[in-house]
Amino acid sequence: MAGHRDRGRHGQRPALSPFSDVDTEGPTWNGREGHFSWVDIIGDAIYRWVPGEGTRVIMHPSGKADGMTLDRQGNLYVAMHNGNPKNPNTGIVVLRPDGQLLERIPTPGVGWTTNLGFGRGADANSLYVTTAIPIRLFRIQTVRRGHYF
Repeated sequence: MAGHRDRGRHGQRPALSPFSDVDTEGPTWNGREGHFSWVDIIGDAIYRWVPGEGTRVIMHPSGKADGMTLDRQGNLYVAMHNGNPKNPNTGIVVLRPDGQLLERIPTPGVGWTTNLGFGRGADANSLYVTTAIPIRLFRIQTVRRGHYF
């Protein structure tokens, strides 16, 4: 998906999906709500595409959002960082299915928050979070359980 710029037969550009011209991160399909969300990290925005309805921005600026995951209630967990190694602003925001802010989860004060995912089975209340600069992995206990398809 990211950076898809292939030319079709005879040099024609193929029909574009709503998410083919951005540098994407964190693609997440919410089967319960029937929409696809992704981050345009360069454009500093989070988008949502609903089949038959199109694409809309659900968060801008996004705080240089990166990876995303869902819990069982359809809330979207978003890893965020400002991309500044000298003064990092990092953490996780949780957006309700309607795109409204539910909560902010602080992360340890090291590194850029880059990706996240819930554990499985008995560990589904654990949110695993990665950081860059320095590279680390953290586990945060949550009150909500992660979602898997």
